[in-house]
Amino acid sequence: MRKMIGILFFLIFAGGVTVSAEPPYPSFSFTEGREPIFMQTVYQPVGMLGQNLHCSETGERVLGLNNPTGIYIDRENRIFVADRDNHRVVQIDIGGALIQEIGVDDLRLPEGVYVADNGDIWVADTGHNRVVRFSSDGNYLHSITQPDDIRLQHTLFIPIDISMDLRGTLFILLRGSNEGIMMMSQEGEFLGFFGRNRTPLTLVERLLRFIYTEEQIRTNLNRIAPSPTAMAIGHEGFIYTATQATDSGQIKQLNVNSEDLFLDEDFQINSPWFNPIAFTAITVTPSGMIYVTDRANGMVLVHNNRGELLVGFGQSLFGGNFRVGVFGDPVGIAVDSDYQVFVLDRVYNSIHVFSPSYFMLNLLAGVERQLEGRHLDARDNWEEVLQHNAFVRTAHAGMGLIYYREGDFVTAMGYMRNAMDQELYSQARWQQRIVVTRRYFPIVAGVGVGLFVLWLVWAKVLRLKLSFVPKGQNRWLRDFVHAMKIMRHPSDTIYAVTYGRRGSIAKALVWLLLYLLTAIVAMGLTSFSFNAAGLQGFNLIFFLVTNLLPVLVWVLAGYLVGTITKGQGKLSHIFISTVYALMPFILLRIPIAVLSLALTRAELGIYYFFVGIMWAWVFILQLMAIKEAQGYFLGETIKNTVWMLFVSAMVVVFGVAIYGIGMQAWSFMDGFVRELINLV
Repeated sequence: MRKMIGILFFLIFAGGVTVSAEPPYPSFSFTEGREPIFMQTVYQPVGMLGQNLHCSETGERVLGLNNPTGIYIDRENRIFVADRDNHRVVQIDIGGALIQEIGVDDLRLPEGVYVADNGDIWVADTGHNRVVRFSSDGNYLHSITQPDDIRLQHTLFIPIDISMDLRGTLFILLRGSNEGIMMMSQEGEFLGFFGRNRTPLTLVERLLRFIYTEEQIRTNLNRIAPSPTAMAIGHEGFIYTATQATDSGQIKQLNVNSEDLFLDEDFQINSPWFNPIAFTAITVTPSGMIYVTDRANGMVLVHNNRGELLVGFGQSLFGGNFRVGVFGDPVGIAVDSDYQVFVLDRVYNSIHVFSPSYFMLNLLAGVERQLEGRHLDARDNWEEVLQHNAFVRTAHAGMGLIYYREGDFVTAMGYMRNAMDQELYSQARWQQRIVVTRRYFPIVAGVGVGLFVLWLVWAKVLRLKLSFVPKGQNRWLRDFVHAMKIMRHPSDTIYAVTYGRRGSIAKALVWLLLYLLTAIVAMGLTSFSFNAAGLQGFNLIFFLVTNLLPVLVWVLAGYLVGTITKGQGKLSHIFISTVYALMPFILLRIPIAVLSLALTRAELGIYYFFVGIMWAWVFILQLMAIKEAQGYFLGETIKNTVWMLFVSAMVVVFGVAIYGIGMQAWSFMDGFVRELINLV
């Protein structure tokens, strides 16, 4: 009832209220690769709060927010705002009523606020370079200034935000500090720094670090790590930071050892239509949902507790379109116990207020129940989410866990595949393999023995047939069999190609086609445990660039280097021998892919052992092909192989440059023609 009365006051006094069935901003879900997809509304605009405030007792208008920079909502859903240019912290309610003013005579340009479980209010008093503690009723208790510690002699103590962990340790975010977050006791004792960002280095700078002395590194490579922009402490004890000026690790989930559990992941949105992200604020719900504001794109982005981007909503302010969800400069964010989102915007001097849609409530409830271990209770939530949007990976993962716990591992694997979760998929496959093995082991063993016997018979008969092929007939068959001999007798096979007139360009092209076809088949057959993409989104041009083009470039490099070094190989011989040396790929790719279907990620080493053998075999055969086709000695082979690698790299660089110039020329001509048409 109190909440409804508050909302009524809000509608009367807040002004500029926007309530719309169709929000003025888009909503997005995201793929596993963080690619945006338009979706239904996840958060409905409720209104703006704070620009016009009124007295909670008399209803009279009072001073509104002025350049606010920090917002915090405590466990009782009380809203506190660091009202910077009014030199105060205010507590307001959802109806726009001013409950209390804090620190009017004590603060100067405060930028951050935190409310402890006992009700004490901690403020980052930025203008006074200190942290101030107030009681729950707003009375000044004490302040903390820069500790007298020799380790801080070069540190400027300019606090801009403050928080507290479960042990009562203060975490203070300092403006421009590249050491990370300062830790202090509540009495002001310096406890060290926490969560320092890595220093971004270019490739050249990384190489110079291996050459320079320690003194040269300090003098010439004295790059500064970016300072965290915002921080939050989750109820489970993890410390979360958001950083703008970095190319990865924009969001960090730090444990007590200051280790980033998100492994310095890149949180950029993968779309040319979006600007590079610039996170300005972060908050974490009790269920582990991470909400961040992105100033660059004017959005609120919601991640789950594993850092996976789920949904986003909002857009940037342009012109005079001042509306809820159209952000000017979002500098703070908070979420109450009803999952209402409050975004502090200092361009508006207001708080954007959003209420979760039915879809979002189910998504949040599912995450919360799953975090509490109540997986089966979340079934209805996940089914509702997937009914409204089949692209939500978290819902697929939740349903997969439910079926996993119920013992339906096949169905669980299907959901895990949709969730792009290789680890859980692999666990379900492991359990299903146990079930199948117990049920069908006698049959499988019998069939295996039978197949082995048939293979022995087939191999013997095949060998006899090949040995009695009449000379001069079945030339294609003879040459194909000869090509496969490169697996065991590479020198003899390549020598016969070069000097014995075995093989031809046409037959090599057939083998090259088989090389490409087996690559595609193996890509589709390989278990999801080892290849999450499979043939989904298969791009023929990209496939040819990554599989066919390297072979052709390698042939060209071999011919060019052979010409310079007086090699004996003709272009046709180099092409045939290079293609023949790909035989391990042609013969082993599909069997290894089939093998992967019986393995899980627990046997990752077995899978990559066979893959490594295949690649090593191809490498050795390529060396033998170079040696025999060109007539090199071993030392010459190694030296000229290095030259071939260099020439191949130069060909690629030259090709990329030509492509870039061609695209620029095309763009210029296209623009020129369009302008000419408009003039005519």
